[in-house]
Amino acid sequence: HRGAASIHEVQLGAEHYFGASGQLKSLNYETGFHYLLFVSRDLPLSRLRATQRMMGNFGLLGILLSTAILWGVVPGTTQPLRQLRWMIGVRILSASRFEAETVLQTIANSQH
Repeated sequence: HRGAASIHEVQLGAEHYFGASGQLKSLNYETGFHYLLFVSRDLPLSRLRATQRMMGNFGLLGILLSTAILWGVVPGTTQPLRQLRWMIGVRILSASRFEAETVLQTIANSQH
């Protein structure tokens, strides 16, 4: 078809391009002119990869920062729970000691 562009993949050096060539007619149907257009295929891919690397680095930084914050916050937050567990343990031990003394007194009294 005259005037329709044909698209081809073109490699120039290490770069890959999409190339389009065609012919434009003039308004009075005289001979127009021919054209070539090249659009880099590698540039958008390299930008995509750079964006992916940047997003990966931000994700890793976010994970490390969250871990550091939690490492500092969790021990202070759980301190009251640890104290409560310790107090409950002391009460259980004291209650067990009291019960053991009561049982021993009961046994001693029953033998007299």
